[in-house]
This record gives sequence, C-alpha cells and structure tokens, in this order.
Amino acid sequence: MINLPHLQRSLFVLPLLFVTGCAGLMMSVDERSGSDANVSLAPGATVAVSSPTVADGLDGVVSKSFGSGAEFARELQKAMIAALVANGVAAVAGDSAAGGTLAIHITEFSSGSGAARVWLSGSGVGDSALEGEASLTTPAGKRLLEIRKTGSMSGASQGGDQTRDNIAYFATALAEAIVKSS
Repeated sequence: MINLPHLQRSLFVLPLLFVTGCAGLMMSVDERSGSDANVSLAPGATVAVSSPTVADGLDGVVSKSFGSGAEFARELQKAMIAALVANGVAAVAGDSAAGGTLAIHITEFSSGSGAARVWLSGSGVGDSALEGEASLTTPAGKRLLEIRKTGSMSGASQGGDQTRDNIAYFATALAEAIVKSS
C-alpha cells in the first residue's frame, strides 16, 4: 500500500528543491608551472594586496557591472583583504609589505542573468564568471596560482546576478589556498 501523506509531501518537496536550488558556487585554485607550492602565509604574517589588474578587453564588461574598472579593483582588493584577515593574516592595501605581496590579475569576467539560470539551469546560459591568476611573493619565494570557477549557484533562491558573490568566493578560495593552517 502507498502511504498517501508521505507521497503528497514528496510531491511538494521535490519541486521545491528544484526551484530553490541546492548547488553552490565552486572555485578551484591550482598551481601554475614554475610555482613553489611551499610558499604560503602563516597566520600572523603581513602581506600587501596590490590593486588587482584586468586583462585587456575586459574593461568594458567590468565597467557595465561596476561603473569603472577602478571600482571593481577596489571591491576585489577589499574582499581579498577581508578573506585574508579572516584567516589570521594582517593584510593591507598596497604594493609592498615585509611579509610579502599578493598580486591578482583577472583573466575572465562576465555577469549573468539570474532569471536565465533559473529557467535554463545546466545550460550555461546566464552564468557569470570571475577567474584569474595570483602571484604570492614572500621572502621564501614565489607562488603562482590560477583561480577558476568550476560551478555556479542555481535555482530561484540564487536568481540574482552572482557578480559580487563571485568576488567573495574568489577571495575566500584564494585566501584558503595561500594561508597555511596553524
């Protein structure tokens, strides 16, 4: 016999999961060739976070979402500093610090339509992207990293533009990759 109340709950919950989405934004951080994977920051270290740069050809796309490339760079730098501080590093804006320097170069940027992601989930239509390269230079050496978006939020609950979420996830993923856990 079929348990009708259980079936009714299931028929209600399944569409709800589809609409609200259950995937999360994912970033991967990989070593680039010539990189010294042993170079990292210890909690308590000091690092300067340079103003991020943007690849040629992306200025127009970035300006549509942020008003200017400079505003985008400020927002990404601020998020990077916050992510490093959250991991115990004394991060400051600038081009040099005794503990090292972190430089970020954005190689891919696009803002997507949340509505398209909801209705065309899995198609790639409406997806946004923020990808780049980072160089951490410390007295111990230089580490080169590539940060790529490997997935995205989906569903109506994540139906808005993910541009600012991408910045936060980019910064968090990079900070977690370069700060040595204590």
